[in-house]
Amino acid sequence: MDNNRCLHPVQNPYRIHLQLKTMLALSDKEVEENLSKLTENWKCDGKKLLGQFTFTNYNSTIDFANKVAQLAIKQNHHPSIQIDYGEVKITITTHDVGNQLTQKDFELANAIEKIY
Repeated sequence: MDNNRCLHPVQNPYRIHLQLKTMLALSDKEVEENLSKLTENWKCDGKKLLGQFTFTNYNSTIDFANKVAQLAIKQNHHPSIQIDYGEVKITITTHDVGNQLTQKDFELANAIEKIY
């Protein structure tokens, strides 16, 4: 019996290795193409996606930041989150490929857009 099949994917180092190997940095053209599909809340700064979201009060700001954190945990992709009164700034990059942009970054940005 293959013991690897009994492990959860996060617990299976072989699967993690396969996931990292297949995750590739996007070309400049692919970054621009993906960026054009996002709202103007997002900008690209070299090898990072920068998102800026505004709110009318502190409670809404914190609520959104908490939802982003839960989403990040679910996707196992953790952005930097900066919280100010009425504003959340998010920085996304893929550390596993040398702090470059991957499709995984744009998937997270799209998911964040859906909860905004």
